[in-house]
Amino acid sequence: MESFYAIGKLFGYEGEAEINPRCVTELSAVMFDHAFVDYHEFMDMVERLLRNTHEDVRENCQAELDQLGVSIDVPGDVERLSYDRCLEIANESLPSDRALEWGHDLPNEAERAIGESVGGYYFVVDWPAEVRDFYVQRKDGGRVAKAFDLMHPEMELMSGSQREHRKQVIVDRVESEPKLDPEKLDYYLEAFDHGLPPHSGGGMGLGRLLMSLLDLDDVRETIFFPRDRDHVVP
Repeated sequence: MESFYAIGKLFGYEGEAEINPRCVTELSAVMFDHAFVDYHEFMDMVERLLRNTHEDVRENCQAELDQLGVSIDVPGDVERLSYDRCLEIANESLPSDRALEWGHDLPNEAERAIGESVGGYYFVVDWPAEVRDFYVQRKDGGRVAKAFDLMHPEMELMSGSQREHRKQVIVDRVESEPKLDPEKLDYYLEAFDHGLPPHSGGGMGLGRLLMSLLDLDDVRETIFFPRDRDHVVP
């Protein structure tokens, strides 16, 4: 089996102090992985998925779009910006006392600044390894992760990466990371014993995808019974 996907519920962490329009506690997402592709080839697949989604909705849901007063523009090529370049763009608009350094995650104000500069969907590629998961393959002496985020000008839509397929690399990494317990990852490491090909994958929040398609202001508008920290029971 070279590829698979799953659509299901996830329970996310609302990391900000206040409720924001992009995050809920319970969300629906599609996760998919593909064997024998690197992360750039996987981004090619994500671009086709994004483009096909826009085309299918425009062709098959015109009555609903008319009712909502929404028109769908099919995106062209999605620009790929290195993490380093994104820092430069963000710091051009941020106050000097909030300038981002290499290794920082990109806060919302940085995402908005980059989105305004690009004007459409874009990828942020080659993240610092320290802000990515342990199973992501690395390069440049382990400093950079082969990882990407697919961004809408206002928010992140998807995270993905090329996964590490070499068991000993994963074992060494887990044993060197104080926050990870190798014994609790036996079930994960066992898969490597049966042969694991090079592969890449990622996950996309369906609510945020709908936000971007329909130009909505709040992800709760895409969920029948939204759950967040203040609304556990609908």
